[in-house]
Amino acid sequence: MALMKFTRCILLLSTALTVLICMGSAMSGERPKRASFAGVWSMMRCERGQPEYECATFYLYLTQKDDRICGEHFVATQGLSKLDEGDPGTVLGVVKGKSTTFMIRSTRNDAWYVAEGNMVGRQLIWRRIGMMIPGSNDEPPVIPANATLSKNSTPKLLEHLKEIESMPCVWPDQN
Repeated sequence: MALMKFTRCILLLSTALTVLICMGSAMSGERPKRASFAGVWSMMRCERGQPEYECATFYLYLTQKDDRICGEHFVATQGLSKLDEGDPGTVLGVVKGKSTTFMIRSTRNDAWYVAEGNMVGRQLIWRRIGMMIPGSNDEPPVIPANATLSKNSTPKLLEHLKEIESMPCVWPDQN
């Protein structure tokens, strides 16, 4: 009988200790560090022997406030046969740790697409998941399905980013 009480007491004590440890780590407020996606991100794909100005390009101009991203995009296909020039607010995103979920509106067909971005080292790994809201026509997207983007510090691109930063970014839930 005394052994049963002792075992029960040890079990109760270890349970209480486990709960206290869990509460302590929850109350410490430690959250995974939020990555900064702000800046100009770019990708360029060139065919061998192709002039650089005709390469496929993808630019994301992103501003970030807390966990919300706002920005615009620019896409050009090989040989500049198709362009998708975004406007401020055509890229919206929500950051969680080193990942973000993007919503991006194609200016070619007004469709909204969902994409994900993951920060891996100094690169942004982009993956378009699918169409969220159909557009006004059947024009296929030129927004890349997959891309590896790097931060770009070209002065002309950073000037454009400053213009975007000075414009208001209004999310649909902000009126």
